[in-house]
Amino acid sequence: MGSPADSALIEVQAKDGTRYYFGDPLNMVLTSTRPGQLSVWRLAAGAAVSVGLSAERLPDLDPIFARVAATIGTPDFGMPDLPHRNGPHELPRAALGRHWPKVKELLIAALLERIHWPLELAMAAQSLIKLGKGIIEPQVALLAVMDSAIMMSKVDPLTVPGGD
Repeated sequence: MGSPADSALIEVQAKDGTRYYFGDPLNMVLTSTRPGQLSVWRLAAGAAVSVGLSAERLPDLDPIFARVAATIGTPDFGMPDLPHRNGPHELPRAALGRHWPKVKELLIAALLERIHWPLELAMAAQSLIKLGKGIIEPQVALLAVMDSAIMMSKVDPLTVPGGD
């Protein structure tokens, strides 16, 4: 089922043939809390705390990772686990497919190095959490960011328009 896709990633192929990727490099970009390392979690959680979420209410990410892994290759993959009233208008996989070509174009036009793209997108999420503080609770906003980021980090880039 799993095989090295490249020296640091594990490729998992679902029964339907769809490939997904797992590994420490992906998780480090998503959730590192090591001193001196930025991650999606650090930026998004920092924004949520800055707009009122207490550090004690920061969500545990382990259940998200477990749910994502358990739903690989099923219709439940890509379904965020959010309160119903805060469900997305567009599911993360559909949003990735629809918006990635333009986002990628903007990142390239800004002359940003590819290795920095995840953190640039995390900074955009950070800004949205802050801007949406009166519309969506910081904890729910943080969950939406992390749930989507963790899920979409597993998607085979070759299945995304403009992916490579």
